[in-house]
Amino acid sequence: MDLELSDLLRNFELVEAKIKEHCIVVSNMPSCTTRKTAVVSLFIVDSLLDDLTHLLNHKADQIVGVNDQIVTVHEELILLRSSLTDITLQQHPQLEELLIQTTDIAYEIEYIINSFPPVWYLTLRLPQFMDKIKRIMMGITETKKNIDTGIVEVENYPTKQVSSQEKGPPILEDIVVGFDNKETEIAEQLVRGPEHLQIISIFGMPGVGKTTLSKKLYNNPSVVYHFDKRAWCVVSETYNKKNIFTEILKSVKDHDKETITQMDDESLVEALYKSLIKRRYLIVVDDIWDMNSWNDFGRYFPDDKNGSRILFTTRHKEVGLKASHHSVVNELPILSDVECWELLQRKVFQKEHCP
Repeated sequence: MDLELSDLLRNFELVEAKIKEHCIVVSNMPSCTTRKTAVVSLFIVDSLLDDLTHLLNHKADQIVGVNDQIVTVHEELILLRSSLTDITLQQHPQLEELLIQTTDIAYEIEYIINSFPPVWYLTLRLPQFMDKIKRIMMGITETKKNIDTGIVEVENYPTKQVSSQEKGPPILEDIVVGFDNKETEIAEQLVRGPEHLQIISIFGMPGVGKTTLSKKLYNNPSVVYHFDKRAWCVVSETYNKKNIFTEILKSVKDHDKETITQMDDESLVEALYKSLIKRRYLIVVDDIWDMNSWNDFGRYFPDDKNGSRILFTTRHKEVGLKASHHSVVNELPILSDVECWELLQRKVFQKEHCP
């Protein structure tokens, strides 16, 4: 595929998000408003996280003096995104306003970062951004607390009730083009094959659809039925082992979330191991950059020879190859021009062809 077309498709995501935002404003479907706004907010935050990761990894020489602050903003945004995913099923005006604020601050940060201002200006603005993010998170926490205690009422859109072990990445109605055969192939790798714990990886260039495909696999009915426990965690280049274990444990164990958050590292590892032992489990490790991180926490997953699986998404083929002697590596190729155009139409116009 022509790289210019690939770049155009990637840059068009911001335009697409704005189109969706305007569609939400004029929508006459109030029962779905908060959910739609959450989809847009998550989309914009994900785009900003990609930009910040690229800046930290490839343009660090341009941000000397504020590198640590940008890392902090990146970490705060990851926490904010996690909080947003917890409220996508809630319907309340307070949440709607918080989601809009999230979209606004994400756009503001993205504009400033991509403008490459002088370092002294970033030194002034980055603390302001962090304060805004923390205020939004405080608002989300307070609103959720009020909802949980019955102080405010919410409307939930119809959905199947799921147990804690079925929780995972938000279903954001992402569109996948050109990977139908690959989805079937990887689903077979997950539910069939050897009994020992096996690592299966999906690798490809940024933006090609690794995470989107993994979400579809995670929620594939045959996969859901096959595994006793499922969990999803995001690693990225800068990661925190305790946060990873915390997120996984929240998905596979019926612990109170506050109790899990307060556990020390040793207690987390022990609780996680006990939750997974003798169970057939699937752990999705999204956006893993190198083997150092996997070597750091991968040894804590038990292998009971019962068909458990670890699913990687990565930009680097060698991560999948070196994960284990029995690992399976799946490459997502760059979309063809025809597939790019199809994806563009379906993302923006929600149909097969331009109107």
